[in-house]
Amino acid sequence: MPYPELTVSTSPARDGGADAIILALPPLDDAASVLADWPGVEEVLRGIGFSGTPGTTTRVFAPASTALPLFVVGTGSAPSAEAIRDAVGAAVRTTTGFARLAVALPHAEAHWRAAAEGAVLGGYRFEGYKSSEPGKTRASHVVLHLSADVDPQELRAVDVTGSAVALVKDLVNVPAEWL
Repeated sequence: MPYPELTVSTSPARDGGADAIILALPPLDDAASVLADWPGVEEVLRGIGFSGTPGTTTRVFAPASTALPLFVVGTGSAPSAEAIRDAVGAAVRTTTGFARLAVALPHAEAHWRAAAEGAVLGGYRFEGYKSSEPGKTRASHVVLHLSADVDPQELRAVDVTGSAVALVKDLVNVPAEWL
């Protein structure tokens, strides 16, 4: 499949069996309440000057929260669905070398569908020109961690959207003589 398989879990992102975690956050002044569940992360982010602007992605080491690699992506102060989609998509696209990613949206769960779309669109990979030596790959599985379950039909709609976009991108990338 040219885009990652997407599932939803109600377990905490740290307990999902992922290889790495993507944590979508607003600027730190707006994130104090959600960072209470992530000890040490706020101090690390303040230390490196994390701004929380949309699309800003950084990898941090926060052993008090998790032993897994933690990628923090900014969503802006009052993130819209588009900002969440873009932020999660950019984070999934640039987080390579991990087969399974966990995505947490502690402040923007209302935009879960936009995050899911961003994950499948950002995780697209063209597999037409494989070399014998594969480079770092994008995730093959993304788990969206939410506080409540979602409608399976809406999750299926995200999968259909990802499939359609992947088909169009594949058609654009394939030379005409191969069609």
